[in-house]
Amino acid sequence: MNEAITAPEVRVVGPEREPLGIMPIEEARERAQELEVDVVMVTADADPPVVRLVEWSKLKFEKEKAQKMAKAKQRESAQDTKELKMRPSTDVHDYEVRLKRARKFIEKNDKVKVIVQVRAPSPRPRRPPPRPPEEVPMTKRKSTALKGIPRFRALL
Repeated sequence: MNEAITAPEVRVVGPEREPLGIMPIEEARERAQELEVDVVMVTADADPPVVRLVEWSKLKFEKEKAQKMAKAKQRESAQDTKELKMRPSTDVHDYEVRLKRARKFIEKNDKVKVIVQVRAPSPRPRRPPPRPPEEVPMTKRKSTALKGIPRFRALL
């Protein structure tokens, strides 16, 4: 920043991000003094190096704000996929408990994957198998949507 830049010529970008061209570092420092801003190195690897005429505190604030926004966006877009496994012999009460858990996951904006496992060969189940996902009561709400077609997993 300012006096620490040692390159003889630099590509200068103005305070409003407008290109000011290639000039000697001394001329860039003079312009910065006229505008009462700092000369900040943006890209040292370029030929010639790129500097920006900007207030250091303003640049630092912009970077911190951009990082916070990126972190918030990442946190917002992160969704977990929760799996609920059932078998055709799953008891009615256990089925209702799993539905209750699925509702809680959906309220937290998590994705829910319902898996119905069928062991083959298996004796005929005593109870009817659980309802397919399209009949699950929570899928009737506007905020939920089925993704993909219902599939059954067979364990051999």
